[in-house]
Amino acid sequence: MKKSGILCLILVFVLTLTVLNGVWVHGENPTITFASVAGVISSYGSNHALGWLSIFAVVDDWADGWCVFTVPPLGGYRIQIYPPPPFDFTLYLAKIVNASVVKLNYNESDFWISGFWGVGNVTNPKYIKDIAMLAKTMTIAPGEFSVKGNWTYFNLSIRGFESIQGNITSYCIRKISEVYGRLPYADLNRDYKIDIRDIAAVAMDFGSFLGFDRYGFYADINFDLKIDIKDIAMCAQCFGKEY
Repeated sequence: MKKSGILCLILVFVLTLTVLNGVWVHGENPTITFASVAGVISSYGSNHALGWLSIFAVVDDWADGWCVFTVPPLGGYRIQIYPPPPFDFTLYLAKIVNASVVKLNYNESDFWISGFWGVGNVTNPKYIKDIAMLAKTMTIAPGEFSVKGNWTYFNLSIRGFESIQGNITSYCIRKISEVYGRLPYADLNRDYKIDIRDIAAVAMDFGSFLGFDRYGFYADINFDLKIDIKDIAMCAQCFGKEY
C-alpha cells in the first residue's frame, strides 16, 4: 500500500476515535506535578556519541524513560545502520526499570531521578533481529539521572557503564489533575496537546525499525524499537486532548 493510502486510513481511524471518545477536559484542581524532558546525547564517557533521550515523570511518584545512542556517532538526525557503515560502532539502549526518587530542585540539580536502569548494547548490528534481542538481554543496574544548568544539559550515570551526557532540547513542568494513560508520550512536538501534527509525525515513520529507514525516536511511543499500528493507536486515542 502506498504511503498516501496509509495516511488516509490513519486519518479515518483518528476521526473515528475522536467521535467515540468525545470531548476531553483536564481537571481544574491540580494535584500532581508532571515533568518531561527530551534531549540529544553527545558523549559516552570520553567518546563522542549520537542519540536521544526521553523522560516522563510525576514528581515524588514515578518516572519512565529511555535513551538510545551509537558510539562513535553515525551522523545525521536518525540512527541508520543499514547499509552498514565502513567502521565498527556500538549501539546502546537504556531504559528506566524502577525509579525510587523523582525530585525537582534536588541535590543541586534542576531535575533528579534515582533508581534502576536496564542497559543493553550490541556491536555492528546488521539485522532487525539483532536489535530486537538488544531489548531482551539487558543488564539491570542502579543509576542517577540529573538535569543542571537551568535545564540546559543532563548526565546519566549507571553503575558499570560510562557516563551519558547531552543537551536538553525541550522540557515541561505542569500541574495537572492526573496523567491520562500515555497522553504526554503522544505529544511529539511538546506543545501540550495532541493534534494532527503529532498523528502525522508518527504516520511518516510508520513501518520503520530502529536503525532501518525513517525510524523516529520520539514517534516510538511505546518504545518497542519499531513504529507500528500500536504507536498510531496510542497517539490517535489522545487526539484532541490537552494537558
